[in-house]
Amino acid sequence: MDENLTPIEKLDNMLMYFVNMDMPPFKTDAEIMKELNITRSKEMFEIFHKLEKDGFIKSEVLPVHGRNTTVYSSTFDGRLFNLNGGYAQQDADNSIANRNERIQTLLLTYGTAAAGIYGFFEIAKWFFHHEHWKIFF
Repeated sequence: MDENLTPIEKLDNMLMYFVNMDMPPFKTDAEIMKELNITRSKEMFEIFHKLEKDGFIKSEVLPVHGRNTTVYSSTFDGRLFNLNGGYAQQDADNSIANRNERIQTLLLTYGTAAAGIYGFFEIAKWFFHHEHWKIFF
């Protein structure tokens, strides 16, 4: 895996690898490291755990070559997530949602301030119109 990739690109690439895996429908960590030429196994396992926590891959212990081995495969949710743009699209969607939320908050703040100013002037207009202002002077 290319070391120059962002964490999101690494997640998307690994998810795409799992989704595109054909036969067998699962692989061991050693097979994955060899096929993808991965030298940093700690990072690979961190990616596996993130993908599994999000429900996009699954791990299970199966007998492989006479010993119990953890194997990994994609889930249907992982396939759908990948088809919808993966983590890169999710990040873009979150950025848009955050921007929209900030705009709504700003508009609400300005609207509230404008309503307050309008209310102040309406009260002041009422006081001056009814000559109640004389009690202050």
